[in-house]
Amino acid sequence: MIGSIYLPPNTAGSKIPCVIYCHGSSGNQTEALKYIPDILPKGIALATFDFCGCGNSEGEYISLGHFESEDIDTVAQELLSKFPITCIGLWGRSMGAVSVLLCAARKPAYLRAICLDSPFSDLMKLCNDYFENYKVIQTLMGDFFLSNVRKKIVELAGFDLEHVSPIKVVEKIDVPAIFIHGNEDSLIPILHTEKLLEKYAGHWIFYEVDGGHNDSRPLWVGENISEFFENIIRVKAVSYTHLRAHETPEHLVCRLLLEKKK
Repeated sequence: MIGSIYLPPNTAGSKIPCVIYCHGSSGNQTEALKYIPDILPKGIALATFDFCGCGNSEGEYISLGHFESEDIDTVAQELLSKFPITCIGLWGRSMGAVSVLLCAARKPAYLRAICLDSPFSDLMKLCNDYFENYKVIQTLMGDFFLSNVRKKIVELAGFDLEHVSPIKVVEKIDVPAIFIHGNEDSLIPILHTEKLLEKYAGHWIFYEVDGGHNDSRPLWVGENISEFFENIIRVKAVSYTHLRAHETPEHLVCRLLLEKKK
């Protein structure tokens, strides 16, 4: 796999945390470049890479999260072995967000926080909903067509659509998370994120933003995400005088960001 890492200034040789950005199905590692001004000034490194089958990385197929979740772990382990990284946060969009969820469900020791922009909850549901929107295809081919698509994907790419299902594993994930979804997303409707939030085990923040699946996010989104990672993985001192009864520091960070003016 081909990737890049961007280090904060004046941190050569210092132990620092790192955020790994994971792109969408039609993207590549350059998606992350616009977030360098948000992340690096926080004293956090930003790593990004092309999933196998994307960009400049080798590979013939993508799996919409199944094998990509393993790619994330491979990149994380490589970074930990070559750089003085203390811990890692994961940030993914679309396919990248699904990959992050599937990776996080395996509870890697290095993981401290995640950011998920426009994930789907279940790939089979997404496919079924797509065919539901095209009544002619559904009437003529129905389940027979989708069943044959599944078999062909197993044959060619080595994975089953039914296995790409974050909703089945999200209850295992307890690290703090930010969820983002566009309210005009017709490719992956916002309902998918809402279903994931119902079962998510950790503290979470949800930002519903204007726009569709591939639209640019408002500037405040990148700013809030970088602040979130700063407070969780860089362990910046927040004022714990604001802690409420039975509230954890992670919950405090999520609450303060939700209360913050966009």
